[in-house]
Amino acid sequence: MTDLSVNMGLLKALLETALLVFIGYLLRKLNFFKKETVDDLTKFILYLCLPALIFYSFLTHLRVDTLGDCSFFLLLSFVIFAFGFLIGITVVKFFLKNKELKREFVLLNAFQNSGYLPLALVANMFVSADKELAYLYIFSYLIGFNLIMLSFGFYYMKKDSSFKIRDFLSAPFLVSIAGVLAALLGLGGKMPAIVMQPIHRLGETTIPLSMILLGMILAQSKLFRLCYVKELLFLVFSKLIFLPLIVLLLLKMVKLPVFISFLVLLEASMPSATTLSLIAHYKNANTEFVSQGIIYTHLFLIITLPFLFWLL
Repeated sequence: MTDLSVNMGLLKALLETALLVFIGYLLRKLNFFKKETVDDLTKFILYLCLPALIFYSFLTHLRVDTLGDCSFFLLLSFVIFAFGFLIGITVVKFFLKNKELKREFVLLNAFQNSGYLPLALVANMFVSADKELAYLYIFSYLIGFNLIMLSFGFYYMKKDSSFKIRDFLSAPFLVSIAGVLAALLGLGGKMPAIVMQPIHRLGETTIPLSMILLGMILAQSKLFRLCYVKELLFLVFSKLIFLPLIVLLLLKMVKLPVFISFLVLLEASMPSATTLSLIAHYKNANTEFVSQGIIYTHLFLIITLPFLFWLL
């Protein structure tokens, strides 16, 4: 594992992401798709593609015999979420005047691109044996991550603060629970291929469609607004520098194996989750700020991630 492999893997993953976002941006700017298409595509991803991806991933990677090895990263997802959430709340309270962006800013801090980018980086950096183990740990992290984001994330993103239990019970969250239960009951190896393959194929479309949708959402707004400069600068610092440095300090104190420490820091250093643009659009939140937060944290990752790994 070298600095060169980190940089090359990161650039490759970000370029792939940027190309898909640009395709969506261009299609919407050329009016190839209407605003109604953006709304329909959001529902299609949230209610069909994302649940299929989650269900297939859980049944494939979560088993009773690997639960012990996976439990650390599953719990880690809750810890990093808590750190990010508290940092976001603190920054909004003491440094940001625009309280209208509170929920969006906090969630951009709390949830990161914990699936696609880490998997892409690992694929470019490790040999097959270590790669498979890293995949298992990353998917274990995603179990906890998805459970939080698809329940609390849906609730917290809405405009009003009233509590309703149905706000936690989104379709992807319910599928996550069903996927966990099915996996722990050992149904993963018993599901017929004729059922699993269509689910797998549908789930595989989630990431590229989400990137294209993000580009379409950006095309409906301005890529950069002067009124968001302060919020975006604080987001880049708190998300990509302050939070990872806290995790890095804890890793130096705890002394975990290097391989585990690398994966922990990798997850803590990731930019804001692209799925947040879908949730923001679905909940009528400030999609413009959320989309810009996603784009700029991904761009600045090119600078911050190699530096953090050098410190590790």
